[in-house]
Amino acid sequence: MIVIDFGDYGDNYFIVVEGTVTPADSGDTDMFLRSDDASQFYINLDGTAIPEVDDINWEMAEDGCCNAFLEPDDPNMLFQTTFVPLSLSAGKEMGFSFAVKEGGGGDYGQVAWRLVGDSTPAADLLPIAGAALKGMVDPTGTTVEITQQPQDLTAVEGGMVTFQVVANTFSPYDANTGYQWYLNGDPIEGENAASLVISSAELSQSGDKYKCGVSLLTISEMSAEATLTVVPDTFPPVIESASALASESGTTMDVGVTFDEVVTETSASAAGNYSLSAGTIESVTYFQNNWDSASGTPGMRVQGVVITASGLSVGESYSVTVSGVEDLKGNVMESTTKAFKVGGMKWGAVGADEQGAGRGVVAVAENGFDIYADGVGEWGTYDEATFVYEEITGDFERVLRVEFQDNSSQWARAGLIARDVTNFGVDRTAQTDDGEAGRYQKVHVNPVGPTMTGPGTNGNGSWEGNRRLDTGAATTTAGGGGTPEYPDAWCRMVREGQTITIFSANGDGEWIELGSTTWGEPDAASAIEELPDTLYVGPEFSPENVNITNEGDRGIWVAKIRDYGEMRPDNGGGTPEGLSISLEGGEVVITWTSGVLQSSMVVTGPYEDVAGATSPYATTPDQGETYFRLRQ
Repeated sequence: MIVIDFGDYGDNYFIVVEGTVTPADSGDTDMFLRSDDASQFYINLDGTAIPEVDDINWEMAEDGCCNAFLEPDDPNMLFQTTFVPLSLSAGKEMGFSFAVKEGGGGDYGQVAWRLVGDSTPAADLLPIAGAALKGMVDPTGTTVEITQQPQDLTAVEGGMVTFQVVANTFSPYDANTGYQWYLNGDPIEGENAASLVISSAELSQSGDKYKCGVSLLTISEMSAEATLTVVPDTFPPVIESASALASESGTTMDVGVTFDEVVTETSASAAGNYSLSAGTIESVTYFQNNWDSASGTPGMRVQGVVITASGLSVGESYSVTVSGVEDLKGNVMESTTKAFKVGGMKWGAVGADEQGAGRGVVAVAENGFDIYADGVGEWGTYDEATFVYEEITGDFERVLRVEFQDNSSQWARAGLIARDVTNFGVDRTAQTDDGEAGRYQKVHVNPVGPTMTGPGTNGNGSWEGNRRLDTGAATTTAGGGGTPEYPDAWCRMVREGQTITIFSANGDGEWIELGSTTWGEPDAASAIEELPDTLYVGPEFSPENVNITNEGDRGIWVAKIRDYGEMRPDNGGGTPEGLSISLEGGEVVITWTSGVLQSSMVVTGPYEDVAGATSPYATTPDQGETYFRLRQ
């Protein structure tokens, strides 16, 4: 497609892409352009020669950044649409030149077309398909080598499964690697990443075969074919996690419970299906992100339950007993008890609730949270977000890992923030008109641009360091860059006096300093006052619903935050140390150093705790294939 994502090559550069484009239909055609930042598009209507850069061949330009495709009569249109429709002929190849100037932030350019009379809104147009394009690039020196083939996989009915290909690619032009997945020999539209996620495997998909073509410029290689096997779901739900934190009101505790598979809202939200070892259950709330298999909204279906209870204390341990919860296939959970501890974190909703879809936090560990939010935005002089926090006095260092965030919009923000005030419940008028928007420093990640296929458009796909220096002032960006690699996108913040420094890292890689801000320094503007000694610090998430053009796609979204604390675990990803398995005297002996041993008859689960298992654990290999894993 004419969707050019230049990657994280830095800021302040200029690039020109040349090639040919061939329309599939004849007729008068409007063309549209959008880019980050400024751009110009030239086309040769008479042939394949690359057009000269002049007023005759110039057709469109964007003098700025990041507008959507705009209608020709849009008052905000800055020459982003052809002045008059172009008369195009099906099958006629035409040369083009596309020039993009990058300032800071994202790096992309997009071109679309629409026949006159087509009622599709400009904002809903898709960029020109790759089948209509030819590039003018010399592939000499370009290589593509698949180093890890997709593997045969077995999934439980309704479960999620991921096929993956790994390739080593090289080009002297720093071009982006392309991926195209195939189902039973046919290309799958929109599946253009290194991994293919099937969110809910069905029995009818058993036996389907998947492969992936990997390409760089004109060089390509096809992977081996992998087969999906789907087995019936006869397993009841299993409690995956239980933990607790203070509720938004501060007078009760929110006990979070998650399950190893999707459960029905009716059974999961029934208070009679839960009991606590102490305290009183006040209510049970079911949370689910805006994942919708029927409408094709992509991503991961995430759900959890919050039991709001009185009579529990921070730092104390309790247990929750669950029964009667049912999965989507009618398997009912028998009585199961899970221990949990009430952590010291609290949570609240920054800003008003303009969307009204709902907010909440499902604690999965003392240092892990599924954060549900419907915030319209976190920019300018108004913030709406879901904030999990602690109060810290003096210098501090905090880190967290963003395991997942929904592809809600291009500017969704999940990460780590330090605020001088919480602004809980403070509406837009108070924050904006009355100047109450609080000061803050944040380091966060956006959904990753080229792989993002949610209702928002492709976004920055990087770390950002947003801040508000003065109460009621506009938000600014100071520092950022790099491409987050979920599930190990790490954020770090360090306060030393009046200076806050932010960092990023992927996996167990080295910390990269993104920038720093000093409040109240002598040479700063006098309005930039010092921060108070005590700040509100912790994970925060805003899905930026305002950046989702179609209001029907807006709603509640989720970010999965893990490993919040003073430092990153030594093993980088926060996972238990690996298993050691050996065969001794006809027995399989399993040893490990941390975590709880679980087993399953199929690799995709569901997994259950091995009752009474301690390291070393010995078992006789007489039950066929058995898979083991560790959970923390």
